[in-house]
Amino acid sequence: MLEIHQRENTNGYEEMISGIEYPIIIEAVTGDNVDGYCIYSVSDGEIFIHKLSYNNDIYLCDGIIRTALFKVSFLGINKARFAPEVKDAAKKLHLCDEEGVLSSIESVMSGCEGCKK
Repeated sequence: MLEIHQRENTNGYEEMISGIEYPIIIEAVTGDNVDGYCIYSVSDGEIFIHKLSYNNDIYLCDGIIRTALFKVSFLGINKARFAPEVKDAAKKLHLCDEEGVLSSIESVMSGCEGCKK
């Protein structure tokens, strides 16, 4: 069964998180297999999604990104930015604009309103 959780450590991600201050990792796992992940950080009142892996499964991508957005929303954060290499996937899901910015996390967490466009 697929589960998406925040990792408690950064073991195995040392090279990927190099240069990222206070990285947080979300993993999608089935049993012992990692199906995808998201590496993000929080600063200046926004989440920045640095890296994303989802095995070319757009539904998995959506679940991983939304998990990260949901977690930071509990911190009162309502804005997200996506790194250039992540932006295209987020745009396909209507989760950011052309610059890779989501100005309201709240707006995308209320069902699939963006999907209806």
